[in-house]
Amino acid sequence: MKGEPDHYFKVMHDMIKATTDLDWYRSNKSSTALDVSEQDVSNNIILPKVARLVENVKAVHTSGGKQLIFAVNVNMHNRIKENLIKAGIPEKEIAVVNANTTPDAAKRLKVADDYNKGKYKVVIGNYATMGEGLNFNNYTSDIHHLQPVWN
Repeated sequence: MKGEPDHYFKVMHDMIKATTDLDWYRSNKSSTALDVSEQDVSNNIILPKVARLVENVKAVHTSGGKQLIFAVNVNMHNRIKENLIKAGIPEKEIAVVNANTTPDAAKRLKVADDYNKGKYKVVIGNYATMGEGLNFNNYTSDIHHLQPVWN
């Protein structure tokens, strides 16, 4: 309801969105959250933590490591993938696991199987799609978390 203060959890959720992806925050914020302009979003296309993530993933990829990245939303999955490709990681070695790219369990299991066989060197997803039930045990060297824990 307009004019009523946001519940604590709603405020916390908005804060997670803002620190993760200003564009996502802008389009999904609660009714009483502060507004973010188009200029604010364009100034933060690559957040410092994403830039650092890309550096880390590139270094591990260069040394032959395989990696998992947990990020909070689909927009961030795509942004990370685009930046990894710009950094020189071949697109064919990157898989994204989310409700849009792998909408059912069979497709998610196929990605995990392909990762374990060496087809993918980097898999990007979130806790909802990769947190349980998928086996990424073969030769994973690094796991990166850009998603706050739920509990």
